[in-house]
This record gives sequence, structure tokens and C-alpha cells, in this order.
Amino acid sequence: MDSFTQIALGATVAHLTLPKQLGKHRLWIGALWGTIPDLDVWLTPLIFSNNPLAEVQYHRGFSHSILFFAFFSMISTGLIAKFSTAFRAISYKRWFFSFFLILLTHSLLDIFTTWGTQLLWPLPYKFDLHSVFVVDPLYTLLLLLGLIFYYKKDQYKYLNAGVLLSSAYLLLGLIIQNRIENKIIEHLEKKGETIISITVKPTVMNCVLWNVIVETPEHYLINQYALTDSYIEDFQSFKKNHELLVQIPSELSNQLIDITQGQYIVEAKDTSLYVNDLRFGLLKNEKDDVQFSFSYQLFPNELGDWQVIEVPKDTRDGKKLLQNLWVRLKGN
Repeated sequence: MDSFTQIALGATVAHLTLPKQLGKHRLWIGALWGTIPDLDVWLTPLIFSNNPLAEVQYHRGFSHSILFFAFFSMISTGLIAKFSTAFRAISYKRWFFSFFLILLTHSLLDIFTTWGTQLLWPLPYKFDLHSVFVVDPLYTLLLLLGLIFYYKKDQYKYLNAGVLLSSAYLLLGLIIQNRIENKIIEHLEKKGETIISITVKPTVMNCVLWNVIVETPEHYLINQYALTDSYIEDFQSFKKNHELLVQIPSELSNQLIDITQGQYIVEAKDTSLYVNDLRFGLLKNEKDDVQFSFSYQLFPNELGDWQVIEVPKDTRDGKKLLQNLWVRLKGN
């Protein structure tokens, strides 16, 4: 999720796990520790400079794992015990538990989004439920209201309500996702489609309009479905062309498959290959101008090595996308 949401969640967890005697220190502790896992966004470009694939691949890796949480919580607790005499009245176990839970809830929340989170790093498996967008104002608002009313009334029931209501919202997303998935499967099976896999995920900042990605033996079928829709629109079909990746080194192709979680199509244009990550939908969807939100251009350099760059996005396309989404939310 976005940093502001993680700050709100971290602050809420800190207030629930640390004693009142810390006062507003809990707010800053929760806010800071709640954002620490996402520092990998800043560190990976320094470690893997000019390598857009590595930057994406290693996001939500070690820094979002239980191993890191335990290690960093021990360090944090040790530093508190050594340098902060005012905080020594709180037990080591309570400090450790609070730090660990703040970090853990960060990662658990991220699991509901699309990127995938390596909670069990160094195991390569990524957990992802695709049931909430990475920025969802309603989820964040529920947490913030809990904090605000807690400070006004000084009662834990408001913090508890914020956690319960925001968690219920996440559960609602899973229920809606399952309902739409079953409806799409039923629709496509009636049309005789062979379904290998189906992914249903929300569009920008809402749980009403959802992107649908269906894998068939030769194609990916892409569509949108809103809870306000009266019927299912026709799917757009994109040929996989996965065989085109035999031209590039296996290490590079494996990296692309890992980043896209296997949901990609390949296009050949001139001397370049374009690998389109399907997970985040289309940025532009005009008759003669189709661009996915995340796309990578691969081309051979003068030495014969393959170079990779992320296809740039036009901010005007983003604005138009939001306008189209707003219209689409009203249903067909």
C-alpha cells in the first residue's frame, strides 16, 4: 500500500501495543517503523543502478519478510534499551512485540495488493491476493478516523473500531473479487473458452470497478467488470507470443517472467521486443494505440547484448485513464 496508509496502520498498531505513558511518541514510532519496509524503493536503485527490472524484482523482498522483521525488531529494541532511559520502564518483550507487529502488519496489508510480497524470504514464493488497489482512500480513512477519535475521546474502542472496520473492508474486497471471478468463469465457459487461470483485481482507488485477466492456451483475454454493470462486455484478446523470448538470454527472460508473475505478452517491433506486464491493466486503449501501464522495451546494443528500458508514460494518458474510469464506474 501507499506510504500514507502504512503510516496510519503503523501508528494504530503502536497505539494498541505500547502503553499510554509514551503519549504521542507512539504516533511517531508507529509512523516511522510502519514505513521502514518500503525503504527498499530507495535502496534498490542505488544497488542496481540503471536496471529497471532488478528494481521491480527486489521490491517487497527481504525488507518485507518475517526474517527481516525479527532481525530489525531486535536491533530496534536493543537501541531503545541502550540509549533511551525514559523508555526502559517498558519491558524488552513488549518493545520487541510492538516493533515486530508494526512491521508485520505492513507486509500483511501489502499481500492484499497486486505486487506480491515475499513474506517467507529467502523462499521465492510471493503472496498476493489482488483484492485491494495499492492506494485505497476508504481503507485509509477508516484507520485515520479511528486514530482521530481516539485522540479526541482517549478511548481504545475507537482504535479497535478503526482496525475492525478497515479489516472488514479488506474482507469485503475478497468477497466481491470471488463473486466477480465466478461470474466471469461461468460466462466464458458458456462461450466455450478454455481457461487456464483468471485474475480479478480492483482498478484505481475503488472496489467497484475491477480488471479481469483470463489466460487461455494461446491468448490473454482482458476486460473490466463493475458491480454496477448489467452485462459482461466483450473481452479484448492479446496473443501471448511467449516464444519470442527465446531470442534473449534465459536469465533475462526468467527475470521478466518473475517480475510479471507470468502474466505478460510479447510484441516484436523493428529490432526490439516489448514485454507488456498485464497485471496493472492498460494505460491507453485506443483503436490504433494500445499501451499497458508497465511495459519494457528490449533491444540489442552495439555489442550484441540485450538492453532493457521501461517504456515511459505520458501523464496526460494517466489523466485520461482516470476520466475513463470515472465514466466506467457508472456501469454499462
